Amino acid sequence: KFSPASTTPEGAIGNEEGSGPGDDEDNLFSEELLKLRQQIAAARSSEAPNVQPMDCQSGTNSAMGPGDPTSALFELGEKHEMRIEWPKALDAYKSAWKIEKNPKYGIKYASVAQALNRVREAASTYEEILGLQVDLAGRAEVLSNLGLLYKDSNCASKAEQAYIEALAIRRKLAETAPEKYSPAVAETLNNLAILYHATRRDLRA
Repeated sequence: KFSPASTTPEGAIGNEEGSGPGDDEDNLFSEELLKLRQQIAAARSSEAPNVQPMDCQSGTNSAMGPGDPTSALFELGEKHEMRIEWPKALDAYKSAWKIEKNPKYGIKYASVAQALNRVREAASTYEEILGLQVDLAGRAEVLSNLGLLYKDSNCASKAEQAYIEALAIRRKLAETAPEKYSPAVAETLNNLAILYHATRRDLRA
């Protein structure tokens, strides 16, 4: 489970500005992103007359392989995330998500936005993901992240609703795979306990 709020380095946004050795790295990032966007535009222009088959399960183009520009944007985001270059990671994930509404891209984009305290951006993306066809485990993860975001934003009622729905899903999954999902059930119960303690209520789950 991705827990960006606890791993974000202090001053991650503030350190993005300035001059020095990082300028070359910033220019390289901008060039990489520009090239990827140009590739996407060229691909769309050349392939527009040919309708490619659609994958009914994922809603994505079945002709797109792991080396397509959208995947490259996502991988670029992962590279910057590993380097703790959060704003650059956010830009790459956001670009991938805007091109293709793949829940994997959306979760990464929203998680990094949440880590950077871009609350509205993260919340709207999580809500959009929930409107897509997402597997139960993925839906529970999104709801859990959304619950944390709402709790930190002092929206206790929305946080409770998200946690309770996540808990119901994880309990159902744990019935058939207890070793895999029981820890997630315990985690969600703990999140609810923290929420109720903060709002001076008893745990009712």
